[in-house]
Amino acid sequence: MSRKRYEIVSTTFDKKGRVIASSVNFYRKSHPLMKHFAKIAGESEHKVSIHAELGAMLKCGDKPVHSILVQRYDAQGNSGLAKPCPTCQAMLKSFGVKIVRYTTSEGIKEYAN
Repeated sequence: MSRKRYEIVSTTFDKKGRVIASSVNFYRKSHPLMKHFAKIAGESEHKVSIHAELGAMLKCGDKPVHSILVQRYDAQGNSGLAKPCPTCQAMLKSFGVKIVRYTTSEGIKEYAN
């Protein structure tokens, strides 16, 4: 049995900063939206496993998402770079997410979408 080297968690928030939904990467599940946004981002259409960002967005249903926080932690609990990949960036932009925050080894960074 192999151990995960790190965990990625995404949490979505409404305009008032209230948590809407949270999700982790699902490497054994796929979703057609990952393939769709991978094509838009110019990445491999074989990139179909559900990333934490898409998982959290899917759990939101029709609730509008204002911001998302993507976090990556190693087995020792240290934060690492969790900037969304180009596929997830395209997806978040398409869903109208205004602010994207993500962990780095130095703390949390953000960008306006």
